[in-house]
Amino acid sequence: MAVRADVHLLFVAYLVGMCIAVFQTLPHLDPVWRLLLITGFLGGLMTFSSFSAEVVNFLIEERYGLTLTLTLTLALALALATATATLHVLGSPLLTVLGIKIALFLIAARA
Repeated sequence: MAVRADVHLLFVAYLVGMCIAVFQTLPHLDPVWRLLLITGFLGGLMTFSSFSAEVVNFLIEERYGLTLTLTLTLALALALATATATLHVLGSPLLTVLGIKIALFLIAARA
């Protein structure tokens, strides 16, 4: 059962990445849609969706120190709690980045 929950959370992180890429590619879309999809809908499916989106936005803005500090602090705190939570904290941003990369590739391929 725990493996299925992990896969679910990582898949939602991937979807967050796909949404981020779409909103970057289509900046004319109303920001309310980003809030609705990422923070609202996907946030309701996964605790780490907002965390993933913020970490990836910090990376996009080249705020590497803040990204590293935030991720490592949370990972360390959760590592003390459980290994599964650490997997979510580290895996979630990675799958979010993967979602962005694949969505951008698919959008570019259609152009």
